[in-house]
Amino acid sequence: MENFGGAQALELADPSSTNVTAANPTIDANGHLYVPDTANSRVLGWTSASAFSNGAPAALVIGQPDFFSFACDDGAAGGDVNGVGPYSLCEPGGVAIDGAGNLYVADTVDNRVLEFAAPFSSGMSAGQSASKVFGQNGTFTTVACNDGAAGGDVSGVGPDSLCNPNGTALDASRNLYVADYGNGRVLEYNTPLDPSSGETGAGDTNADFVFGQNGSFITAGCSRGTAADDVSGVGPDSLCEPASVAADSDGNIYIGDAGDNRTLEYNAPLDPSSGETGAGDANADPVFGQSSFIATHCSGAVSADTLCTPNGVAVDGAGNLYIADSADSRVLEYDHPRATATPTPAASPTPTPTPTPSPTPTSTPASTPASTPSPTPMPSATATPTATATPSATVTPTPSATATPAPTPTPAPTPTPVSTPTPTPTPVPGGRLSVASSLTFGPVGIGVSPKTEVLKVHNLHRRRTLTVSLAAWRRPLRCSRERGRSRSLRCMRSP
Repeated sequence: MENFGGAQALELADPSSTNVTAANPTIDANGHLYVPDTANSRVLGWTSASAFSNGAPAALVIGQPDFFSFACDDGAAGGDVNGVGPYSLCEPGGVAIDGAGNLYVADTVDNRVLEFAAPFSSGMSAGQSASKVFGQNGTFTTVACNDGAAGGDVSGVGPDSLCNPNGTALDASRNLYVADYGNGRVLEYNTPLDPSSGETGAGDTNADFVFGQNGSFITAGCSRGTAADDVSGVGPDSLCEPASVAADSDGNIYIGDAGDNRTLEYNAPLDPSSGETGAGDANADPVFGQSSFIATHCSGAVSADTLCTPNGVAVDGAGNLYIADSADSRVLEYDHPRATATPTPAASPTPTPTPTPSPTPTSTPASTPASTPSPTPMPSATATPTATATPSATVTPTPSATATPAPTPTPAPTPTPVSTPTPTPTPVPGGRLSVASSLTFGPVGIGVSPKTEVLKVHNLHRRRTLTVSLAAWRRPLRCSRERGRSRSLRCMRSP
């Protein structure tokens, strides 16, 4: 991948050419725009969104020493190891900004999240150093997937580890959320920049809350739910390859569960005293894109109710939800989804006022509608208004006349035939993905030493096996499965 375009050239995230599922830009409180330039292993910053849309060059670059460098892990500072350090990035994914203008970058291929202190206030246009690192046990020079070293970690998996993080978000209290894509979970860090906040675990880089793994920090993978109604581990307590995360102003969390083709919403998961149903836990409350919590397929009939590989989620100030429905090539917007999902007005109280007039005679007709199970006999309730003849109720014989409308036979409701749902077609294995032309690693610049280049192939569908056949290659190209990612192939050409 080459790019000599400088501050104006962008090659954004593309799953076919990078290891990043989604690259989400963000805007801070002062209007500064940050865009992950994934394929060039950098984040670019513009003074405003209008400057970007008008074609102005970027004002600053994060992850590279200058606007014309583009290599993965190109750090050259003292103490860097193989180019890895607090100044470097490798295919960054999502970015997020807190209220103070601090920037959080999901450094996806390096299996970490870096925090940069208010870049537009640093006075530097390039080469800014990160202040904190998440996912590498506090070390800026390591990049392995699940390289945790905290007490209690299992095979490197714990509250201090990450594997291919894709998305980041912050809530109003400046708690950090990271979509830990490769581990099938989302981690939450209590005010990592503010140890005096009073929250448990505040001020460090160890996660304090986990979504998608039943509250366990030492398990990883897809569909590990254990709730009573889960099916094959899929339910409101499970995740599979979460690609993005967002928080609204009330502390509700939205997660783009890309591998399960749905988006989940959690009511105030950090605040059990909020009064919301389901608050204070890691079980999702509503589900978007599927008919239930145990459904995970991409629907063959695309509609407003379906999702297929949702890679991005966002919430605006009015509480409207936006989902990048990637495989369906569209973005869906939900008007106040929490407001519309909560009220379910019951129609049953409406008929109850009808028995009010003349309780004694009405008791016999009232039993008639009660015996009819379906709401279709509601027209017979209109016969009850014959109680308007109660002016003649002063005369004794009138009640016998009132019994006349009762014999009118109520037509028996015709049973509605239940339609048998058409079964979802089972995917048929097979097929071939071929490349028409040869794959090249691009030219090497004059005076630039050769570096190891990496080609990655990733199967986005979690229920199909990826089988790759290399028809022809020139040594020394070697391929292997990526650690922790059974559906990813890593091919490497050494210099």
